[in-house]
Amino acid sequence: MSVANGANDSRENWKNSGEDRGRRPSPRSLEAQGLHRFKYNESMAKQARSSYAPALAIGIGVVAGLRALTAPAVLVWSVKRSWLRLGSLPFATLISGAASKKITQLAASELIADKLPVTASRLNAVPLASRVVSGAICGATIYAVVKRPLSQGAVLGGVGAIAGAFAGYHTRKRLSRDMPDLAVAVLEDAFAIGGGVLVAALTASSS
Repeated sequence: MSVANGANDSRENWKNSGEDRGRRPSPRSLEAQGLHRFKYNESMAKQARSSYAPALAIGIGVVAGLRALTAPAVLVWSVKRSWLRLGSLPFATLISGAASKKITQLAASELIADKLPVTASRLNAVPLASRVVSGAICGATIYAVVKRPLSQGAVLGGVGAIAGAFAGYHTRKRLSRDMPDLAVAVLEDAFAIGGGVLVAALTASSS
């Protein structure tokens, strides 16, 4: 009798296990798994993109080192076009609203003044300090967008500005030996503007 019962139990267990193997997961279960996997992949992608933040902060600092006001002007342009969102950050009003128009006008004036022979060297104390301050503010802005510590972004932006100022000065001096200084200056303008727009676009994709 016990043998027969054992045989029946074995057949029942085999039948149940076969049913389990053949049972398909419900559409709702598959949808939940897919949503979880999508959220996980999206989170990992954002973390990977935010790891570029130091390079972006240094990059916008380099732009400030080339042209002190071009870097904030590019960020103003990006904010107005909703590429970058600053929320309620302390310096959000500095690059939005009425101040944004003034920054853009000053940036255009800087591009003109850079071509004048009476313009002081960017490596002098005051021009260099203004570039460091601009780079620090812009670096902090980049870090604010990707939700990382502002102080780190400010330091990296300031360092990038110093590097950009010295690299730009010596590169322009070297190229001016074989090309008109005006042509070199215009190339530097294009590099600064293009580099700033690139940094803003990459920051927008990382936020």
